[in-house]
Amino acid sequence: MVKSEKVNSRRKVVGDNETVDKILSCALHEFALHSIHGVSTREIAKKAGVNHACINYYFGGKHEMYVEILRRAVRFFYENYGELLSEIDAYLKSGKSDRKKSGEYIKALLAKGRETMVLEGSESFQLLIRREESYPTDAFPILFDGVFKPLNETIVALIRADNPEISREKALAFAISLLSLNVSQLLCKTGYLKLANKKAFDDGTCADFSDIVDKTIDNFIGQK
Repeated sequence: MVKSEKVNSRRKVVGDNETVDKILSCALHEFALHSIHGVSTREIAKKAGVNHACINYYFGGKHEMYVEILRRAVRFFYENYGELLSEIDAYLKSGKSDRKKSGEYIKALLAKGRETMVLEGSESFQLLIRREESYPTDAFPILFDGVFKPLNETIVALIRADNPEISREKALAFAISLLSLNVSQLLCKTGYLKLANKKAFDDGTCADFSDIVDKTIDNFIGQK
């Protein structure tokens, strides 16, 4: 697994406390909806029910607060993916890879992604990550080294473990496409529900999305 030195460095905010968590919870929602440029720290302080001076006291300013949220997004990622990524890392290093097992691990990574989408705070993290991908700020390396790179490189390694004829470039294109397909359930949620005449996803709908992703993996991994 690849981890960034920036991500692992000591955070500006030392430790966690109720006030910091309250501020960051409101800030995460605001940054996800409005971007770093469209967010007002006074509005965040108001919604968090704290004095505006608390933001400068704990973070130093809006940019530093944004960076802290991205670091927490990386922590959120490793809290949910870390164990599986470590297991896959050991599998790849064992030299005993095969297409079926590699495919199952890719499916497990994508399933883990779908699981995290319904966790509290996940939707805002997803919005924030997609915004950084589309309109990167100078803090993008935190997400790139902490989330994008390890996840994509792991999928690429699994694809090529027993498929050396697949180029790294093609495997990477598939990995990125696969991750986009996996979040389509979240990206197109409102439109899908309206088209399907539903108020919310049910187990059958989620199973349909999962089946499409799994079959896409099987078709690609099975290529000669």
